[in-house]
Amino acid sequence: MDQGGRRMKTTIQSTARINCPIDIDELLAEIQGELSIDRSRLVRLHLRTCQQCQARYEHLRAGYEKVGTLRDIEHVPIADVREDVLRDSQGRLRARRMTLNLHLVNRGTLLVLSGLVAALLLIVVLFARPLLQGRFLSTQRSQNALNHLAPVGPGLFYAETVKLIPVSYNHAQWDLGEIIAVDERTGRVVHSLPASGSAPFLPELGIGAGTNIRPALSPDGRTIVEAAIAADGRNPTAFAVLDSLTGQVRYIQPLTLPPGAQSQSDPVIHQLWISSDNASVFVLTDLAVSGTRSPRLLQFALKTGRQSANVVPPLDDTQAAQTLGSDATTVIRNSTTLFSATLATNAHGRAGVNVTFINIPSRQVQANLFVPGDFRLFGLTASPDGSQLFLFNGHNDTVYFISAASRSVTFSLPLGTPGTPPATGTALQNGEDVSMAVTPDGKRLFIALDAPADTPRNFELYAVSVDQQSFLSVTQLPQPIGTLALTSNGSSVIMLRDNGKLEWISSSAPELPAGWVTLSDGAQIIQTVGADVPPAK
Repeated sequence: MDQGGRRMKTTIQSTARINCPIDIDELLAEIQGELSIDRSRLVRLHLRTCQQCQARYEHLRAGYEKVGTLRDIEHVPIADVREDVLRDSQGRLRARRMTLNLHLVNRGTLLVLSGLVAALLLIVVLFARPLLQGRFLSTQRSQNALNHLAPVGPGLFYAETVKLIPVSYNHAQWDLGEIIAVDERTGRVVHSLPASGSAPFLPELGIGAGTNIRPALSPDGRTIVEAAIAADGRNPTAFAVLDSLTGQVRYIQPLTLPPGAQSQSDPVIHQLWISSDNASVFVLTDLAVSGTRSPRLLQFALKTGRQSANVVPPLDDTQAAQTLGSDATTVIRNSTTLFSATLATNAHGRAGVNVTFINIPSRQVQANLFVPGDFRLFGLTASPDGSQLFLFNGHNDTVYFISAASRSVTFSLPLGTPGTPPATGTALQNGEDVSMAVTPDGKRLFIALDAPADTPRNFELYAVSVDQQSFLSVTQLPQPIGTLALTSNGSSVIMLRDNGKLEWISSSAPELPAGWVTLSDGAQIIQTVGADVPPAK
């Protein structure tokens, strides 16, 4: 995972089936945006065909949306009241917890009670409005006034916070995730993107922030592409192109649905990439066309936003779903080749992972490489130049070196059992994860594995020498490791932890990580974007 890379993630929950009627707990999680992308897709697909579940869902959501309208109120509770309302609206509602604890199995009662709680919150805020001054959801741009432990590089490191920033473009209002530029030498926020005359705000109830979509940083470090949400919408249906140094919005490009596409409630955009030649933006979508849902990979000119012919299809819907579906891990390093890894079974019934090589200019599948094994948990990334792939099997801790030219496994490296996992650990909120990163010079590969172990979770950071094809080290931690990224010179690995803070560890001598960036206003960092050395002034 380099500057334009992505987090490699496998969510075990996504393979589960929907039970009808859908549990109230899961409906509440869907309304509050707490389900994984894959699980949310399954729930929403079921809601389209089940009137009973859809009625319950709409009844719950109606009450919550009343709370969401509080953004339009000019005078609302002070900070302490604001935080209470946010906890009640965006977290698991207290009414639901109380109902479950009291074993109130009557779902009708639960629906009514949830609606009453939402109405009560609204009434409290409305009565408090004339008496209290301040903002409800609006806030200041992120700053970092805390001391850091050490410099980690010579450039700027970009990350996305939980905040949204309103911007105007072509007479329309959009909400973009706040991107912070952090000085790697001081650990302080240099500036907050995008440029806007409006104050940032925390996402309201039911309003998605595109937070599951990782922004992309161009290889030359001058451009950031991120998902954009219409101000009156819920899901990212456009992407914004920003100047990384000034924060200026160059343009916002809405996606155009093809003929026959149906309106959908789940996010249109799932992933973003910028090609290594700084020429193209690739957008992975999931559209419903003629009653069939299938992924689509779109290509746009980075400079102008002009769309090219779809990359996928012309693969048919079945091939597209197998190649780019919700369980696939997709990597794009240039404008030539797309790499995708999916769980598969060969003609002999043997389980493994199928790595697909798609030629982007010709829109054709060049080859399929089947790697046998039990790949319950896996990740895929590529070297910065795209010449070599690295496939990691988290089930047996093995790295497969794959040549992009010959499309074959050239070497497999078992990492072995490094020792006894930490005696203390915390449960993962988002399932088992694999995150991978390759240093800018392509010489070292880092793999973060958050997976079950004997006692009780295994959080390991592996370091592998690409040149020597050898195991270097493993660092075991008592907490989930999270997303990996590299600093501008590759000297440090940056980890995004579950608490929304950034920690660093040396690339050459990985030891226990140290805190690096904790935003002084307590805002969480939700995505790492990448790093670059800005041009001299």
